[in-house]
Order: sequence, then structure tokens, then C-alpha cells
Amino acid sequence: MSPASTTAGTPTRTAAVRPVRPAGPEGPNAADHPDDPVVLHAVDSTGAGRAVTRHELAEQVERATTALARLGVRPGDRVALQLPLIPEAVVALLACTRIGAVATTLAPWAARHHDPADELARRRLRRVRLLVTTDDRGPAGSGDTALGSPPVLVVRTGSGPARRPEDRWSWWHRALAVPSPRHGLTAPAPEERAAGLRLGLRGPADVYWCAAGLDWLVRHPQAVAGPLALGAAQVICEDPARSARPEQLRETLQTYGVTVLHARPDSLHDVLWQSRAGGPHAPDLPGLHLVAPVPHPAEDPAPDHWYWQREPLPAPAWHLRHGPSPWSLPPAVTPTGSCPERSGMAARP
Repeated sequence: MSPASTTAGTPTRTAAVRPVRPAGPEGPNAADHPDDPVVLHAVDSTGAGRAVTRHELAEQVERATTALARLGVRPGDRVALQLPLIPEAVVALLACTRIGAVATTLAPWAARHHDPADELARRRLRRVRLLVTTDDRGPAGSGDTALGSPPVLVVRTGSGPARRPEDRWSWWHRALAVPSPRHGLTAPAPEERAAGLRLGLRGPADVYWCAAGLDWLVRHPQAVAGPLALGAAQVICEDPARSARPEQLRETLQTYGVTVLHARPDSLHDVLWQSRAGGPHAPDLPGLHLVAPVPHPAEDPAPDHWYWQREPLPAPAWHLRHGPSPWSLPPAVTPTGSCPERSGMAARP
């Protein structure tokens, strides 16, 4: 699967896609897996993308699991993620699943005002064993280790000079440089395949985009586990507001050949209206076959929902359908609280 593959062989723009296949400690060698499919299309704040393949993701999750365990993360511990929606955030979430730790999120703007440890105390988040953040957001403060402050793992996101490490934090890339035992790829768990099907995915030919932030994925990890279980690629955007801007929304859908979209109702209205209207400004989205709303974060997901599905016969047209909501899955399907022995795709991509 290429970074801009679509169904029905429809060509798309690939100028914004920047495939990345790191070698050595940062990931497997491309020569080892020449037909390695892409599972993540990561779009940064500028619109540029990088592709992460299946074996790259598996390697990073293995190394992150080893690093988190070495830093003292145990089953039941909390790991606070103060990250934009970047591949490292997905890796950290899956590593927490492997260990049996509970991931939670901190608002990225919190570090601009005070130390993340103060934010943890303000929210009364106890048993936080580790904070994962970025070098442009934290950790704030002068480096004094506050009572009860967790260790900090920092992901480098900028190209500027590296900051001087503080006493209680270390670099993400250095922590993941330590080799870990290779367990290989395993078959997906049946409940994770079921989660992918309830999202509207059909198989490896699909490209899924859940246009929500990291906080939503942490609370609904089936949005990550489901596509992985079915072998489908998924789009993640560092800027969650990208789907709210019509031009950027259409560009992302076209560039990556998205076939299933879950987004806010306003974004879905734009996609459906433009597709029905036709004309020179209508998006060229022949592969998009299902769009569905993401509930408001403050609302409890209903057991069922309405969604729109495009039927090809007798002529391509959108039809309103009703079915079970993918966000109200039973607890056994969501891998956040899974055991360390879990062998499904959410545990091992």
C-alpha cells in the first residue's frame, strides 16, 4: 500500500507525503520487509505527511514497551500523554496497552503556564508513573524535582538545538534505542476485528480517518485497534482542527484516499454537500464510501447512530443508514484496560 493509495486505482496527489523508514535503533530496515504495508499516514501541522509501516510500528511499540517498563510503569499505573496526535502518541498508547497501564491525556497548553506535575496535582491524577511530552511543550519549570513528580519522557519534534536534559526527564529516542525482544506479528483478536467492522471498514484496502484528537483515541482506543486488526491504514493529524477547515479537509481526503471518515457533523455536512453538488469544486473522492459523526466529547455515546453510506448501484449516491455505534463497544473490546498477556493487534501491531 502506497502512502496515497486509493480504491479502484484512482491516482491521488503524493507531494505532501514523506515516507519514513528509519534504520537501526529507530526502526527496521526497509530491505527486511520490502512489501511492508503502511498503517499510519501522519499529517503534521504544515500539511506534510510521513508514512509509518506495519513493521515499523510493531518495532517501535516493542521498544516503547521495554522503555516504559524500565522506567517503572506497571499494570494499573497511569501514563500521562501531553502530546499532539503524532506517531509517537500512537506508539505510547499501544505500549500502555501492552503493559496494562492506563493512558490519560494532559492539554498541550498546560505546560505553557506551569509545570506538568502541577497540572497532574490540580486534576488529582494519582498513581501517575510517567509523563510523555514534547520538547516544545515541556517539561516546564527550573528542573527542581517536586515531591511526587513523575519521570518525564520527552519526544523531540523540532529541528532546533536540543535542550539540556533536566534531572527527572530523558529523551524518547534514546529510551527507545535499547533493543527489545522481537515477538513478531500476531493474529488480531476477534473483538478487535469486530471493532474495525463496526467502524465501517471492510479490509486492508480501506483508509480510515477518525478526525478527533488524542484525548478521543485514548478514551476510545478501538479507533486504533480496529484498523490495525483489519490491516487498514489510518490517517492521524497533528492539528485536530484540520477537519474543520473545508479546503484542508478535502485535501486530506484526496491525498490519502480516505474511504471511511468519522468526524464532527459540520465536517460531514461539507463532504456530503460538495459530493452531491458536483461542479469544479466538488472533491474527487470515488473511494469514500462511509461517513459518520463523532459524538461530542462531553456526551456519552449512544448505543446506535445514523451514518451515510455511498452505494454504487444503480448510480453512486449517498444513503442515510442506521446501526450500532462503534463508540459504545463493550469494555472487552477496548484495549486500554487489557491484561499484559493480551496477544491481539492492539497489543502487537
